Amino acid sequence: MTYYTTGIFIYFISAFLSLFVRAERKAYFVSAANLVAGLLVAVPALGSVFYGEIFSFEINAAFPFDHLRFAIDPLSGFFIALSAFGALLSTFYSSGYMTKYIKEGRNVGAHYLSLQLLIASMVLLPAARECMSFLMIWELMSLSSFFLVIFENEKKEVFDVGIRYLVVMHVSVAFLITGFAYASNLSGSMDFSVFKEFFASNTKGVLLITILLFAGFGIKAGLVPRAKVEAPCHASALMSAFMTKLGIYGMFITVFIFGTPSEVFCYIFLAIAVFTAVFGIMNSLAQNDIKRVLAYSSIENIGIISIGMGCGFLGLSYGSCEMAFAGFAGALLHVMNHSFFKGLLFFGAGAVYATSHSRDMERLGGLIHKMPFCALFFICGAAAICGLPPLNGFAGEFMIYVGLLRSGTSGSTMLMISATLALAFLSFTGAMALLCFTRLSGIVFLGLPRDREINEKIKGKTDPRMLIPMGILAGFCLIAGLLPQFALRVVSNPAGMLFKEGAYLFQHEMSMAMNMISLGSFILLFLIIAGFALRYLLLRKRKNSLSGTWGCGYSNPNARIQYTGSSFSMPFLEILKPFFKRESHSVLPGKGELFPRKSYSAIHFKDVIEEFMLKPLTKAFSYLGPMFSWVQSGSMQQYLLYGILFLMGALVWIIVEGKI
Repeated sequence: MTYYTTGIFIYFISAFLSLFVRAERKAYFVSAANLVAGLLVAVPALGSVFYGEIFSFEINAAFPFDHLRFAIDPLSGFFIALSAFGALLSTFYSSGYMTKYIKEGRNVGAHYLSLQLLIASMVLLPAARECMSFLMIWELMSLSSFFLVIFENEKKEVFDVGIRYLVVMHVSVAFLITGFAYASNLSGSMDFSVFKEFFASNTKGVLLITILLFAGFGIKAGLVPRAKVEAPCHASALMSAFMTKLGIYGMFITVFIFGTPSEVFCYIFLAIAVFTAVFGIMNSLAQNDIKRVLAYSSIENIGIISIGMGCGFLGLSYGSCEMAFAGFAGALLHVMNHSFFKGLLFFGAGAVYATSHSRDMERLGGLIHKMPFCALFFICGAAAICGLPPLNGFAGEFMIYVGLLRSGTSGSTMLMISATLALAFLSFTGAMALLCFTRLSGIVFLGLPRDREINEKIKGKTDPRMLIPMGILAGFCLIAGLLPQFALRVVSNPAGMLFKEGAYLFQHEMSMAMNMISLGSFILLFLIIAGFALRYLLLRKRKNSLSGTWGCGYSNPNARIQYTGSSFSMPFLEILKPFFKRESHSVLPGKGELFPRKSYSAIHFKDVIEEFMLKPLTKAFSYLGPMFSWVQSGSMQQYLLYGILFLMGALVWIIVEGKI
């Protein structure tokens, strides 16, 4: 573990040293630190992932921390390696993205401090093996990400979203503290290994603990998409593609420690997962802001991952090792694949914003002519997220489909009906994802420019410092799609931790299926390349002439007759109108006007959960806060009284508990 502890030390020390580095060099400094630290932590992490080795160490601390224990097993190693990889790409990308803010004279010291602390907490969290260290690191992760969200805090909407994010993250922490405290009270320890041993033979309170922990981890994974929208794009990519996966990790370790939940819980979890996937893609399709489209799409993909987890949980409940392995391995495979293509898409959105200074797809268009490499990488990510071969999005969803289809071997009618419904909704989300990202890629990069002012701002090419991380992720999307059998090898040991013997026989069967997918992907890629090569050979000696096609009576087409993002998705959204909160604004010419005013009509869709749950929750906290303002009276005598009362209460508690 020397490599790992050294890497963690570099992450933390570089966070504070970055304060003393010149603004224009901060990104390079933290990128270099993250490269070294990432390589160091990857050694034990990947060793555990591929060879099943377990590394551990302890820190002897004073009360109340006692022994802080850390360990790397295949599951935690998988998330550690993934987080370290995302951290390196995000910080290097920031060297190009933050140039604009540095030139404006903005202080970026606190931003890079928060960024490095977030990265350090993400890499350290999966190794925590007792409640105290886990909760402290979780809180550090929440606070550091909050400061990234409010980077542009001079904008009221950014600050409001940041406060909402902070409130929701602490609701998450409250659930986790309650769950861990109850487990600790029952078992008499805060160590995860003691939990596992104790609750293997004592089922009292297990269901309540599981519900509390799943609620806390689920909030981290799926709520507050607006936070990813308002953060700088490298932070958005890190949070949406990598940080949210730690909520998924938390759910995995909950089942690993406390055992398989009841069948009823598993069915409810699967239903929530299906709702999350459908809700996410429906809201993604309704957005016109590029980053909002991607943020809600992340909710959809968290739902897909959770469907795989639900499939695995039900497989464990019904004793179907095939269903369990396919579900868990498919979920972990989609965790990895989503990290690749969602990071790529957020980086692409950042490049578009940095170049055009707009995230509104209704004002963009034709960017493929001015940003060809960015467009190529973005479209690659869009194809991957739609699950199209030969890219990586296909393999993970394929395994989840296989897991749900294996429900037929269980002999349970209820399970088969539930799995069939989950399959139907999973297919529905796949079709909607294809519609959503065809819309996004086509409106932004194809056609004619829609806004002359924005088109005139776009001068020069995309910053290479932003293109390099995009190219790396696009390469990983292609490699993981062409070699899914290797990707399956990456997730096999982590998935194998979650069930007992019997699934390794099915693992061989899945490997054979992945070999066939690999062969098909290579053939498809060959046909695509051969088609372009043949076209080139046939046309290279011919003169190309440009002429207009039949224009349906429009002899001079322009941007105004193109599809907009809203018109593209409106037929579908009209069908699902009851599921959205829709606001419309319009200015229409009055009757009898000789010189009609400029008219327009605009429709905005709002997130139902944000409007009816998150905003009221934040408002409730804002009302409750002033009720306790009397605590800060400014009187030193009153503050001393608080200390005396606390000591008296602690003494009474110790006497009652029989400590003395």
